[in-house]
Amino acid sequence: VRIVASPDRQPSDYDQAIIAAHDRGLKVMLTPTDASAAAACVPAGAPTACTTDDYLARLTTYLDHFSGSGVPDVDAWEVGNEANTDRIDTTHGTYTAGSADMSTKVTTATTLVRSRTSAPVVLTLDWQLATAVHAASSTFSWAHAQAATSGVESPDVVLLSTWLDRSPLGIGILPALEHLASTFPGA
Repeated sequence: VRIVASPDRQPSDYDQAIIAAHDRGLKVMLTPTDASAAAACVPAGAPTACTTDDYLARLTTYLDHFSGSGVPDVDAWEVGNEANTDRIDTTHGTYTAGSADMSTKVTTATTLVRSRTSAPVVLTLDWQLATAVHAASSTFSWAHAQAATSGVESPDVVLLSTWLDRSPLGIGILPALEHLASTFPGA
């Protein structure tokens, strides 16, 4: 089960849902900040800038609550949701690598999660092939850039978020997954 934390909720708001999922034998992946909130981490209605420090502060709040504090543990941590999507790293229509840079956020969040828990680290990429507004946001361009900068801090699991109406995957799924597996060999 994937639980996406809302920017205006507290970690304890998810305790019962995680307990219920575990009681049914399900594993829980927690997403403290999804793609729609990555430009404005916390709180809801905050300015549209989300620095790496803001991103990590939100993740730390969730790690503090769900890692060995007597409440249910989370089975996996999604440190980047649709991390390559244009709507995260676009400022006034221009692709930037500034305060909204997801590559930096994903890499530092991966390091933070690994320092606090043994749960798998998950990175979800938005399936954009020839549909990204900026070439640097395309699935493989972003993945290659991330793999080159993250080094040993590669995710344990890489997922693809597909939007069939925007970028159908169809028979291209196997080559796409093979390519991502070679880009992130530890995942």
